[in-house]
Amino acid sequence: MWARNRGPKILRCGSESAGLGGAVILFRDMDAKDLKKAAVLGAGTMGNGIAQVCAQAGMEVVLFDIADAPLQKGLANIDAMLAKGVARGKMEQAEADTLRSRVSGSTDLAAAVAACDLVVEAVPE
Repeated sequence: MWARNRGPKILRCGSESAGLGGAVILFRDMDAKDLKKAAVLGAGTMGNGIAQVCAQAGMEVVLFDIADAPLQKGLANIDAMLAKGVARGKMEQAEADTLRSRVSGSTDLAAAVAACDLVVEAVPE
């Protein structure tokens, strides 16, 4: 199935991972530069890293997890990685602040994926 000019279409596979299953999003006739908003499902090591990379690519990002504790830990990991980048001279504090401002968190799946151009599933199996 293809999603075309109607936002993302989520195809669910299985019922593992607290009922979220695996999500596969396919796009046609879309360039990476057209991606403005992304949702990353799963705030663990892979998820928060993907969210940070999406923010560095200029996207607004919603990091989703099913509970607030892992979500806050994921956001804190992003903060730590950005601080490390500043400390090592890889980026200025202003750039780190801008990147961090692009990332928000949510425990509401419907709200997290609303109006997203890209949805990435990074939920632990």
